[in-house]
Amino acid sequence: MIDTKRNNAHHTTMLDELKSEEVEKKLEDVINKYGASGKISVKEIKQKIFESDGDPMEATNRFKKWWFGAFPKRKINNLEIDEIQSLMQIFTDAWNVFPHRSLGGKSPQDKVREYNKDNPNGGLEEPAEDKMPGVTVRGMKMEFDDFQKMIKEMEEKQKPFKNWVDNTALPEYKKFLEQKFKTKKSIDKHYEVAQIFLERALFIGFLDFEQIRPEFAVWEFPEWWPTHVLGNDLNSVQVWSSLCDFFCFAEMVLKREIPGVWEESVGDNADDWNLNDVIIPPFASSESRSVPKTGRNEPCVCGSGKKFKKCCGIYGN
Repeated sequence: MIDTKRNNAHHTTMLDELKSEEVEKKLEDVINKYGASGKISVKEIKQKIFESDGDPMEATNRFKKWWFGAFPKRKINNLEIDEIQSLMQIFTDAWNVFPHRSLGGKSPQDKVREYNKDNPNGGLEEPAEDKMPGVTVRGMKMEFDDFQKMIKEMEEKQKPFKNWVDNTALPEYKKFLEQKFKTKKSIDKHYEVAQIFLERALFIGFLDFEQIRPEFAVWEFPEWWPTHVLGNDLNSVQVWSSLCDFFCFAEMVLKREIPGVWEESVGDNADDWNLNDVIIPPFASSESRSVPKTGRNEPCVCGSGKKFKKCCGIYGN
């Protein structure tokens, strides 16, 4: 995550030197500017960075989530893109310049400086001119050109799925939410979960809605959310609960489903996720996948507590 500059003549990595005092001053400025005074301090930020452990990417994401969560949402949500980029740069500078316990009390900047001193050429042979490095995908090594070709082929195969997401699934779900919930906050919350879920499914490489692995929907995506989605404080259980609403909608209205998703949600690992606190539709079982007929004045099957005609019944039984 350390910021670097590439010297094309010698293929060596050079540091953009960061001064601890300058970064501390920038942190104090943004804390005051964006109304986080009293919620976080430079001392707390340094301590949070020092105590970060575990997988480096996960540790970075946890700190990033904590960092943005310290600022008032109303201010963060109204920032222009250049202001968000500025905040991200200050976050990156702090992460790079302050010491980490996992690095033996040194900062990433210190470690890179030491490495460059011991390996003036990065420990690598001079690369062939204009030749891109190879990449490793799911344990398989391939040339960069082959990787680019694979990405283009995947994007082409995903076009029908992406068109369905952009032109049918999300617009129809938005209409449904606008009729089911009264507040914009509730509508936006559930819409964002579905939107990011589908974006993530496309990013990972699923070619269609029915091809999404049930394990991804039930466990992997909700667990991924808390450390990767900024400006949102939903926990894993709340994310899964919202996804249940979307999956019910997809089955009843769009006639699309992820095979095995309900069976996976009540499987052997359910105790690990406290799924008793999660909205699981009453028709979800390993024996029956059909949606029961519901009277217009009966409670809705999604568990909202509303009458069916004022909830999922908006689109018919």
